[in-house]
Amino acid sequence: MKTRTRRTIISFGVFVTMMALVVASCSNSATPSVVTTGTVLRVVVPAGTFDAVARGEFVDLLPEIVQVKVGDEFVVVNNDTFTHVIGPFSVRPGETLSHYWTQVATIEGDCTILLNDRVLIIITS
Repeated sequence: MKTRTRRTIISFGVFVTMMALVVASCSNSATPSVVTTGTVLRVVVPAGTFDAVARGEFVDLLPEIVQVKVGDEFVVVNNDTFTHVIGPFSVRPGETLSHYWTQVATIEGDCTILLNDRVLIIITS
């Protein structure tokens, strides 16, 4: 086999391998990597929520301490005109966030739908 043909075959093999690695690393993050529990915590943020919280009104959408398990799904539907933050997530107006909890953790973060502006999310096994 000629050296040029051998180099072409090797280069093609390296290219195919690299593309396979790129495709594998860009897998669909919407597909959970854990066994799902079937439990869904769904929060629907109605229009006017930001203004209500800004006026100091209690909006009963989410407890200050959220307890979920690995494999549970967390869904936030934002029908407000304001981008809301819930812990590590930011959900723009009109968007829906879907997240599967994949590991045990405790997450504390900002929350624009709670009066105290903070949420604690506890993920257990």
